[in-house]
Amino acid sequence: MLRASQCLNSGNKLDSYVLVYLIRACTNLGHYFFGQQLHCHVLLSGFGSNVFVSTALVNFYVKFDLVTYAHKLFDEIPVPSVVSWNSLILGYVHSGQFRKALDSFLQLERSIIWSDSFSLTAALSASGQLSLLRLGKCLHSKIVKLGVECSLFVDNCLIDMYGKCGSVDDAIQMFHGMDNKDTITWNSVIAACARNQRLGQALSFLHNMPNPDTISYNEMINGIAQFGNIKDAIEILSTMPNSNSSSRNSVVTRYVNRGQAGEALDVFSKMHSSDVTMDQFTFSILLSDTKQKWIPFFQ
Repeated sequence: MLRASQCLNSGNKLDSYVLVYLIRACTNLGHYFFGQQLHCHVLLSGFGSNVFVSTALVNFYVKFDLVTYAHKLFDEIPVPSVVSWNSLILGYVHSGQFRKALDSFLQLERSIIWSDSFSLTAALSASGQLSLLRLGKCLHSKIVKLGVECSLFVDNCLIDMYGKCGSVDDAIQMFHGMDNKDTITWNSVIAACARNQRLGQALSFLHNMPNPDTISYNEMINGIAQFGNIKDAIEILSTMPNSNSSSRNSVVTRYVNRGQAGEALDVFSKMHSSDVTMDQFTFSILLSDTKQKWIPFFQ
């Protein structure tokens, strides 16, 4: 990166390939200041209309959560490629601006450019976050028509979307229709069931999962703590190979929300003694609810 900076300051002309490489390096390494220098060089050298260079810059600003500025750059691209569109849509998804992501996707659909699996999965993610089941099903139909439904990544996104939209049966149907499954597949269907009060089915999937990981147990524990018997969540927690703060925080939070301060303190004391960290949100809930009752744990 130092040599690149020296080259840039020397006044030597850089071609589009070198510029794209340097911008991507800044993006991956988090070098914001040097990336801005490259952007100035792009503007001065006339490469602003180059779709590859401009798309790399859109990715760069998305990386630093400057999606509004990335969108302005995108609008200046004479003929955006599908990669340009995907960079913008994914930028909105990653920043939590799901409606803007869908607005951009719909603009892509109206353009002369064909959406691809990345565009569609980004739109699926936004649909799931907004619980737009009808739109999610329309996207599923389009995926089938384009013939990309056999992709493991796409199928996992469909399970996740159906689960977040509350359509558990569709999520389970997707799961059973898949020839290949990975850890994300299993975790997605467990989450779909657990988050929609289908605890028995979630537990069945967990027991049948080849190698459950921390996420698998956390989804199950959180679902039971929220909709079932908290003691069952604690039992699973006790059998979890590597319990973490997220697992225990779910139990503590549910106890507090149900007005069971004593039980919450008991779980907290075990966390405190085993050096498991509690996040700030759960810590503040416990403090506000139990007030002076937990002071002895620090004495």
